[in-house]
Amino acid sequence: MSKSLKILFLYPNLEMSTLVPNAISILSKYLKVDGFKNIELFDATHYSEGAKSSNLQKVTRGQLKPFSYG
Repeated sequence: MSKSLKILFLYPNLEMSTLVPNAISILSKYLKVDGFKNIELFDATHYSEGAKSSNLQKVTRGQLKPFSYG
């Protein structure tokens, strides 16, 4: 039996600090198993353009070693 309640998870993530928390994934899965089909996630991660990422700022301050994928 499909349930008609609409569920929206809001995730106010800091700039790329982590992925979606396990709790949201687990709750979403159990709600879907229980018959809820209208489940959405709004990821409010702030992506700044032109600004240095927090990891790049740490490299500049000497807290992290520089790294290159090349």
